[in-house]
Amino acid sequence: MGTEFNVKQREQLLEVECYEGQVAIFHSGQPIDLKAGHSFRLLNGVSQTGNIDTQFPSWIEGVSSFTSVPFAQVLTEFERQYDITLVTEIDTDMLFTGSFVHHDMALALKTITMPFKLNYSENNNQITLYY
Repeated sequence: MGTEFNVKQREQLLEVECYEGQVAIFHSGQPIDLKAGHSFRLLNGVSQTGNIDTQFPSWIEGVSSFTSVPFAQVLTEFERQYDITLVTEIDTDMLFTGSFVHHDMALALKTITMPFKLNYSENNNQITLYY
């Protein structure tokens, strides 16, 4: 039913965003008709619908974007994009809203650490985040 949509599935996270047309989703045996400009998210077993204000997924422009997700999800995506290991000495349950670019790791690292006033140290292919 949908003509332009994006599906993102990660550990404990499923997001569907509809950009044009309509997408049918079945959750817990119930149909959900997702129309253009709307989203569905299942995070740690909790479902939520919402609105989107973009015309296409941010990854098309080399950006990972997040809205009120546990910081652990952001860190996992960072590791995936940059093929590095992050070691944390922080609370990764805090919620993050923001984005990071895929083409500049130093800028991306600043973008995800500044909102929480985190420090970091780099050693080879490993980055440690701390308060």
